[in-house]
Amino acid sequence: MKNFMQEAIKAAEKGKDTWPNPMVGAVVVKEEKIVGKAYHKRFGDEHAEAGALKKAGKKAKGADLFVTLEPCNHYGKQPPCTKAIIKAGIKRVFIAQGDPNKESGNGAKELRKHGITVKITREKEAKKLYDLYITNYSVKKKPLITIKIAMSIDGFISFGDGKKKKISGKQSSRFVQKLREQNDAIIVGSNTVLKDDPKLSVKKGKNPVRVVLDSKARIPLDSKVLSEKGNTIIFCTKKIPKNKIKNLLEKGAKVVTVKASKKGISLDDAFEKLYSFGIKNVLIEPGNKLASELLGKKMFDRLVFIIADREIKQGLKAFKVKKPIKVRVLKKKKLGKDLLLVMRNLR
Repeated sequence: MKNFMQEAIKAAEKGKDTWPNPMVGAVVVKEEKIVGKAYHKRFGDEHAEAGALKKAGKKAKGADLFVTLEPCNHYGKQPPCTKAIIKAGIKRVFIAQGDPNKESGNGAKELRKHGITVKITREKEAKKLYDLYITNYSVKKKPLITIKIAMSIDGFISFGDGKKKKISGKQSSRFVQKLREQNDAIIVGSNTVLKDDPKLSVKKGKNPVRVVLDSKARIPLDSKVLSEKGNTIIFCTKKIPKNKIKNLLEKGAKVVTVKASKKGISLDDAFEKLYSFGIKNVLIEPGNKLASELLGKKMFDRLVFIIADREIKQGLKAFKVKKPIKVRVLKKKKLGKDLLLVMRNLR
């Protein structure tokens, strides 16, 4: 039994592009032989359980399923895995790690309701696999945070002349679109809205919630984040005049007051409120000020650098931190002439 779960864990570890979904592996066993094995390959793709059951085919009836994470019981990019397991006629399900995410959780309960024997084995290897996922959902109660920064090879995010120009290439732009699609919300600071007036939208699919950290409610009422279709949340402090809040509300924005900090807004308070709104994965596209604060406080889970193959030599630096940041490189690849680095915070 132990060996079959190890096979599922090994399979899960192959899923390097599943963020913000967790890596999951699944193995279908009939008469002590593996008849189906799969892993979740990338965000939005078929789940591990569905893939393993598909490979097992008719042999899945009366078989055992070994899966690294509790099967989901909700509709997202894919249908509930619990339905596929029940339909396939699986007799017993062994789960290495329960799911702390209440939205996708309760899979074990649903399976038991349909007469399937469920055992949660709590494997040490699986706990290591999901330490970040578990910490955010059951301990910190904050969204999983990805910071994306596009910069020149010498570390600048804007040109010295102050004019708005693209630093990275077309392949990087397409990658950023996919990155936005993977998250529930996109966050920027008020300075980014004032300087660049971004849409913060996606070309395909549902737009993530747009979030602006604007302690003094400075963004213009004709900003694209207030004009484009979709939901917008403005975080500000309690000191904002009522007429400013009224104007933002009339533009269709949701205005949320949070605690103030020395640098403007309490990021901890803002992230906790986003989590309470059901926002579980956020992408932050920060300017220099916000990036410096987030990185200085090590307030991120994943860091994405897009480094253009060009020097700017003067302008605005991407960020400034006093102490080194410990990260593990998860991915390194070329996007045209640009270099993509995806890193995990080791805190």
